[in-house]
Amino acid sequence: MLCPSWLGCLDNLLGRKKITSKRSLTNKPVATHSLTRHRPDRVNVFNNSSFLFLTQQITALERQVFDFLGYQWAPIMINFFHIIMVILGLFGAIQYRSRYVIMYLLWTLLWVGWNVFVSCLYLDLGGLSKDSDILSLGVSSHRSWWKDNGPGCESEGLPSAEWHNQQNPELTTVLSCWLEYQYIEILHCIVQLLVSLLGFVYACYVVCTFSDEEDSYYK
Repeated sequence: MLCPSWLGCLDNLLGRKKITSKRSLTNKPVATHSLTRHRPDRVNVFNNSSFLFLTQQITALERQVFDFLGYQWAPIMINFFHIIMVILGLFGAIQYRSRYVIMYLLWTLLWVGWNVFVSCLYLDLGGLSKDSDILSLGVSSHRSWWKDNGPGCESEGLPSAEWHNQQNPELTTVLSCWLEYQYIEILHCIVQLLVSLLGFVYACYVVCTFSDEEDSYYK
């Protein structure tokens, strides 16, 4: 197309550039909504999971301290792995890595089984005995720290069973406590079972939330 003057040609060229630039701006796809659509849900997941995982960490560390005091080597190792898995689960919830949360879920099943085993041990169920050295792995003859340091425990000196056959009878120490040590250990297991149940249910919810977000993003 011929232009009457060079100014007219210049105006036509500039007008075409403006039209094409407007079209390019209007034709750009907007993909930010799919990324920010579920952001409030992730914030709630972060807050709730942090509180739950921190509760598990505090209870696990408290149990670890008393197991160290009682030289219970098997629970010490299991508690150590549990603390690591809880940290990985928290990391997965914060960084939106469902793989770590699934690892936490699998470990929670093993952790529940361990606490059920310890409860049966202290209740003398299934052929188990609380007087055995299973928890100490046979390394030492120590028992639970709560056995000698339970709440309200008082020592009483009583004559031994064969005091009449001895010239110098000895006194045996008997502890009377408000709550026996085996029930304290069982209470620890119950607390861990309840917290683990909540953690398992919420971790399943987190995995489902992350998978739904990934599906909606790729759609």
